[in-house]
Amino acid sequence: MPGTTPSKAATPKPAAAAPAANATMFGVAISTAPAHSVAEKPEMSEKKKRMILAGVLLAATAVVLYLQYRPSSDLDPEAAANPAVREVVDLEKKKDAEALTRLTKSDDSAVARRAVTSLSSLGRLDGIQDALKDRRSEVRYAAVSGLGASGDVAQLQTLAQYTQDPASDVRIAAMRGIANIRDFSIFDHLVPMLSDPQPSVRKAALMAIQDRVGLQFPDFKPEDPAESRGKAIGRIKAMLPKMKQVFDQANEFELKRQQKK
Repeated sequence: MPGTTPSKAATPKPAAAAPAANATMFGVAISTAPAHSVAEKPEMSEKKKRMILAGVLLAATAVVLYLQYRPSSDLDPEAAANPAVREVVDLEKKKDAEALTRLTKSDDSAVARRAVTSLSSLGRLDGIQDALKDRRSEVRYAAVSGLGASGDVAQLQTLAQYTQDPASDVRIAAMRGIANIRDFSIFDHLVPMLSDPQPSVRKAALMAIQDRVGLQFPDFKPEDPAESRGKAIGRIKAMLPKMKQVFDQANEFELKRQQKK
């Protein structure tokens, strides 16, 4: 209206300050909250790693202590793994020769072999006679080894038969058994084995001869061709008279040593 001073419009209060403050607050909230979380997560992760590592070390320590201090077993691995073999072990402890003799015919070759070995250790060689004819070489091996361990000259001819067995390990067992006998006639069976078809058997024969007479025959090489071996065998045979002298002296010494016990 004329003459009237127009009133000034009310100055609006700054409204942007609050939002600015809020923005600052949210900015702080937004900027600090993630920073706090990011700083906290690696710390939690490291703590978890330490806990897992400690658990693994504790478990490993427990396993080591168990293996070190667990109760020991008198059973060998074969007996521990095979209940039928464990039965053989129990029968041997009971000295039940009759039951062991039955088990020498078991279809389980491990059981039959162990039964033969048990009878031999009990001195019941009568119980292993059928095992000498068993079709399985491992059973025959146990029987021949049992006979040979006796060192009885009465077993010489039986052992000599098995120097011709089809299985080389049985032939070796026979030679070892023959070498245990204190009679010079053993060389009638050992020397021919230097011509066995298998090098392993020829080597076993050489070792048996050398051990019994205390002499070395370095010119005989089990792997050599037949011609070279034949010449070396000829020289060994030529040494037989001297070998007998050494053999008899060793036997005499051993007999005296046993009498002093």
